[in-house]
Amino acid sequence: MSILAGLGGEIKGVESVGVEEDIAQIAKEFSAKEQCVTAITGREDVVSNGEKVAIVRNGDPMLATVTGTGCMATTAIAGFAAVQKDKFLAAIGGLVTFGLAGEYAAKKAGKNPGTFHFALYDSLAAMDHNDIVTQAKAEIL
Repeated sequence: MSILAGLGGEIKGVESVGVEEDIAQIAKEFSAKEQCVTAITGREDVVSNGEKVAIVRNGDPMLATVTGTGCMATTAIAGFAAVQKDKFLAAIGGLVTFGLAGEYAAKKAGKNPGTFHFALYDSLAAMDHNDIVTQAKAEIL
C-alpha cells in the first residue's frame, strides 16, 4: 500500500510490504489522493476515506493460516457496500463481520488450520445482526 501511495517501501510477498510508517496515515493519504475508501488488513485492520480513519480489532491470528482470507474479507466488504451507501461504513462493517467470524471459527477449531477453514465458512453463514452490533471492536479515530 505504501508503494501505491507514493511513500516507498519494500515488497516482501503478497501479504507484507515491510514499511515502518504508520499504516493509518498511509491509508488516509492514499484514500485522499485517489478519492476512495482504503482498507488494509492485518493484526488490526485500518479503513480510511481520506478524512477519517477507523481501526477494526476483530479477528484471530488463525486467519493468516488460510489462503484467500484477504479475498474473503474483500467479499464481505462488497456485501456491505451493496446495501450501505457510505462505503467507509461498509468497509468497517465487512471487516468487523469477517474478523468476528474468524474469532468464532478459532474457538471451534483450536489450533487446527483445516478445521478453522471450514469453521470460518460456517461462522460466516451463521452470523447475524446482533453478533455484529454487540461484538464489534471498531473505533473511528
